[in-house]
Amino acid sequence: MQRRILPQRRSCETFEISFGGLAKSHTITLGFYDDGVLGEVFINGGKSGEQVEAIARDGAVLLSLGTAVRGRAGQHQERDHAR
Repeated sequence: MQRRILPQRRSCETFEISFGGLAKSHTITLGFYDDGVLGEVFINGGKSGEQVEAIARDGAVLLSLGTAVRGRAGQHQERDHAR
C-alpha cells in the first residue's frame, strides 16, 4: 500500500461545536484531498493541558487514521472490481 500524501495547500472546513456543557466551545477542522476525500481531522478546545483537550486531540488523531485506512480499503475494492 502506498501512503497518500495530502497536498500542501488543501481545502478545509472549520466549525465550532459546544459539547457537554463545557465552558469553551471546540473548533473542528476537516482537511480534504483534491478529490474531496476527507484526509485529516483537527479538534481544538479547552485550555492546553486539560484532560478534555487531550481527549479531543487524541480523538482527532484516531479519526484521521481511520480516514486513511478507509481510503485504502476503498482503493482495494475499486481495484478488485476492475479485474
